[in-house]
Order: sequence, then C-alpha cells, then structure tokens
Amino acid sequence: MLIDLHTHTYPLSWDSQLNADELVERSKAAGLDGIMLSEHDWAWNPDDVRALAARHNFVVLHGIEVNTDGGHVLIVGPARYTYAMRRPAELARMVREADGAMWGAHPYRRHYPQDWDDEAACAAAVERAAANEALQ
Repeated sequence: MLIDLHTHTYPLSWDSQLNADELVERSKAAGLDGIMLSEHDWAWNPDDVRALAARHNFVVLHGIEVNTDGGHVLIVGPARYTYAMRRPAELARMVREADGAMWGAHPYRRHYPQDWDDEAACAAAVERAAANEALQ
C-alpha cells in the first residue's frame, strides 16, 4: 500500500494550490492508495476526513505537520493542534498519550552541508540532524 504521509491543501496550507477533493483525485490518478492530510499547525476535523474518504472511496488519514522549535514534525494520534506542541518534548508526550507516531517531515532541512561533494561535511550534517531534539 502506497500512502503519501505529507500532504497539504488550499487554503489551509500556504504550500498547496489544491483543495482536498482535488488532492484526493490527483493522488488516485498518480497511483497512490491513500494520503494523510497534514496541514501546518492545524488539524482536520476527523468527521470531515472520514467524509472525504467515503466521498472518494479512498484512504484518507488524519495527521498534523507541527512546526516545532526543532523543525517540522509529522504526527498521527492527537486529534487537534495546540501551541504547546511547538516544544518537542511536549509534542512527544502528547503523541505517546494518544498512542500515536511522529517523524521528521524534512529532517535535514536545517542541517545541509556547505559542500555536497565533501563526504565529511555530509557526515557532519547527518550528525547535526541526529542531535536535533525534535528528531529524537
């Protein structure tokens, strides 16, 4: 099963031009089996997610992309966004309590090496990313 776990819709996220129905239809056309709606610091109403899935006969999951102090983190479990999620330790606690899961949305974004051809610089970038509290 192929599911895109990092999607956004317009007008809820600035980095999408597709409404939810268009996103589902294009995802189906691309051969995906499902998507997870993961807007920035905003949670879809679970009933609306179920209705979207039923309307298109397609797997649609409920998630959130949280902008933490350590970078963007994708989560499933908590049903709504709260500002406290910006602190990685608090976010991890909330996800654990909801029996959810979390992972880095783009874990190396803040840790790119200066020179991509320098093997040592790339290794150092991985080390910096691994030390990020939000990714632990």
